[in-house]
Amino acid sequence: MPLFLLLSVETIGAAKFNITNRCSFTVWPAASPGGGGVKLEPGESWALNVPAGTGRGSVWARTGCSFDNEGNGSCQTGDCGGVLACTGSGNPPVTMAEYYVGKETEKNFFDISLADGFNVPMDFLPVPANGLGGQGCSKGPRCAANISSQCPSELKTPGGCNSACTVYKQDKYCCTGTVGVRCEPTKYSVFFIRMCPDAYGYALDDSSSTVFTCPSGTNYQIVFCPPIDISASPPAKGSPASIVTRKTPMNSSSFTRSKAFGVILEKADVYSFGVVVMEIISGRKNLDTSRSEESIHLITLLEEKVKSTELADLIDKNSSDMQAHKQEVIDMMNLAMWCLQIDCKNRPRMSEVVKVLEGNMNAESNIEHNFVATSATMFSIAENIGYSDPPLASVLSGPR
Repeated sequence: MPLFLLLSVETIGAAKFNITNRCSFTVWPAASPGGGGVKLEPGESWALNVPAGTGRGSVWARTGCSFDNEGNGSCQTGDCGGVLACTGSGNPPVTMAEYYVGKETEKNFFDISLADGFNVPMDFLPVPANGLGGQGCSKGPRCAANISSQCPSELKTPGGCNSACTVYKQDKYCCTGTVGVRCEPTKYSVFFIRMCPDAYGYALDDSSSTVFTCPSGTNYQIVFCPPIDISASPPAKGSPASIVTRKTPMNSSSFTRSKAFGVILEKADVYSFGVVVMEIISGRKNLDTSRSEESIHLITLLEEKVKSTELADLIDKNSSDMQAHKQEVIDMMNLAMWCLQIDCKNRPRMSEVVKVLEGNMNAESNIEHNFVATSATMFSIAENIGYSDPPLASVLSGPR
């Protein structure tokens, strides 16, 4: 077969993963199978080529690493045998980007798994197809919350947040033994799901909503520590400009490093203001794992209460002053809900918030009472193309 035809056949259905570190600290991303691992300073990227038919694989960020000139060392989280170029999966706790890249005629499947705990926030998004090759698709998982900062004390570990299975090794947390057939949520699995609803939460979760599909030939971007604003879009194509570029072969894969600068939108502060207002009114934290499972996340609870016209239930019962002025408190809730709109374009400017507080204008009342983002609204990208249901999450998150 002529060389140019051979090259064309080999690249059909292949996927390219652009892996970017937006954390304020150094990470050492790794990939398996095939062996791969690099050091990324803040703003640097790694382009990983995955041939068609590779099958199941994973990408993750290692943290707290130290390697010598021969690529030997260790990492605090995600370590894979003490080598820079991994040949196996990372040790927990670790946020894992999992994928299945099939042959030319097969679909790709991908997810973010928290079955092995959490170490860094992560986006795993398909790249829009225009001008970039591949057919593209519209949705992917996002886990932008810093779970480690609010990790239950019994699951905390240096550098991350362990899964309950890793800590307790019990059937109900690992979905094994007699409970494996029907694995019920626990307070720990609910904690992870509340923090990252797009992520695959525990070992035998069979929810198809956390597994995403794209056609063969789609490219992807994996971002560690993505923008905090939950409605922020992925970086625009071709931006930011590359300042430093270097290409080096490594175990049949290549990588490109580039300096970048990732943007926190102004409206992120407005959303945070809405959360703070609700915490003051209710006298509790936004995330409180000591409460019943349906009450762990305050903003989700707000969404439920406003739709059932039970907002007064959220007012701090230990505050006699707030109880005595319920209508004024509910007016403040309306301001908070205006700030908590999923679409940042529908949130007020801080100057408008100040005017409401001063009594010079009213809070917008004609709003959508949806404050907990789903993947489609998070990414503000094209409507999902209809495909058949993806496989069970266990296809990607099988035993490692």
